[in-house]
Parts: sequence; structure tokens; C-alpha cells
Amino acid sequence: MSVHAARAIRQKHKVDPDSAENSLSPEQKKVLEEAFEAADKNGDGILSADEYYDIFQTHGLSIDREWIEKTIARNDKDGDGGISFQEFMEMNRSRLKGETGQPNATSSGYSQINRDGEKAKLAFNAYDRNRDGYLTKAEFRKTSKKMTEAQIDAVFEKFDKNRDGRLDFDEFKNLMESNKKP
Repeated sequence: MSVHAARAIRQKHKVDPDSAENSLSPEQKKVLEEAFEAADKNGDGILSADEYYDIFQTHGLSIDREWIEKTIARNDKDGDGGISFQEFMEMNRSRLKGETGQPNATSSGYSQINRDGEKAKLAFNAYDRNRDGYLTKAEFRKTSKKMTEAQIDAVFEKFDKNRDGRLDFDEFKNLMESNKKP
């Protein structure tokens, strides 16, 4: 067994009684596991900054590498320089559950969301800096420094269907699906 495989097994099976794994439905765990495995291109059980960057690039989104590195540093509880499956689940737990522990509006019907839907959720979380469930033009400017003001305006003109000046998850997912590379 390779060192990477042994490390992945240890990381995957680390269980804390208060962990995200114990507070998610089986469907949510499965979706997160599939998304993690799809993103973990080298199969070492740890998501690197490059693997996160690739997720966003695959969907035509420009994410600032510095932001990705800060996000990893903030969520890397064991200090190995990447995000283990357990850390990944913990990062996404609050998005999947509301304050009451019940599925929130953005996770209803979650068992039907496929890998692309989970990648959209990861990207949405990257842009949603204040964690309010909406993306603003300011959040786009801060996270995607390569986009011009005109490009951001065009995104909102095309995808902000209810014209409230912000994108909810469904509107953002439509944006990602429109940019998906074959």
C-alpha cells in the first residue's frame, strides 16, 4: 500500500463524535464524498490548492489563488497543507444544514444534486465571503480579480433573474452550467 493510500484511509476514517459526518444525512455524505473524490485528482486523500483551483477553472470561473490558499489554511485543522475529507465535510456542513440541523433552502432535494451540482456549491461557497447565501458584485470583485467590472455587470445582467442585485445559488449554478467546458 502506498504512503498516499494509507494516509487517505487514515484521514477518511478519522471520526470525531461532534464532526460534520455525524450531522449530515447519508445522501449529503454521499454527495460530498463523490465531490471530494472527483476533485482529488491524484487520489492522495488531500485536496491541494491546485486541485481546488482546477475545480473552478473547469467551470470557467476565475478564483484568486491567494483566496484559495487562505481558505485551505483556515480549514486545514491537522496542518498537512491540504483539506482532508473530514475537513472538507466540516467546511461544507453549515451550507448543508440550517441552524436547526434541518436541511436549508439551498440543500432541499440535495440527494438529486450530481457532482456538477456539488462543484457549483463549492464555487458558490468560495465566492460567498460573508456566508449570507447570496453573491454580490463586491464579492465577485474580491474573489475573482481577473474579471472586469463590465464582465461582472454582464454576469448579473444575464443571471440575476429576479433583479435583486445578487445571485442566489440557483442563479449561480445556471452561470456555472453555461460556462461548463465539454
